[in-house]
Amino acid sequence: MRRIRSSGSVSVISLDRDEVIRRLREVAGQALAVFPELREVRLIGSLAEGTHTGTSDVDLLLLLDRAPERPLEEMRPYFYFFSERLNIGLDILLAGPTPPDRVRESLRQSVFLAGRSRWQVAGRREQVAGRTEQGAGSGEAEGEGI
Repeated sequence: MRRIRSSGSVSVISLDRDEVIRRLREVAGQALAVFPELREVRLIGSLAEGTHTGTSDVDLLLLLDRAPERPLEEMRPYFYFFSERLNIGLDILLAGPTPPDRVRESLRQSVFLAGRSRWQVAGRREQVAGRTEQGAGSGEAEGEGI
């Protein structure tokens, strides 16, 4: 993902954006299997916008099926999960199904990495509530987001 090339006293650090996004999609898909409350994973920041440098980190927005009550504490398991699987600096932002306005701005330039359809999330909520029927859903296709 990150390459360092040296020639004499000069080093060039580059980051293969396509490779980073490919690997992020792979790990984001794994995260959906591990964290049932995780609804969607998006790349935000310089890598999403294409303004990254060779030393840029990864900024992830994780959309949950509920608003986080203690975001810093609740972020820990996600941070460990992604950082153990990626060899790059990482920042994580958590948001619920209705993100605040400042987060919505980041969504406009984000890159979708992985997610569940709203129908899957609704069905899971009903199962958790003790019902077995599936939710009516919105007809949204797998992978479509906000």
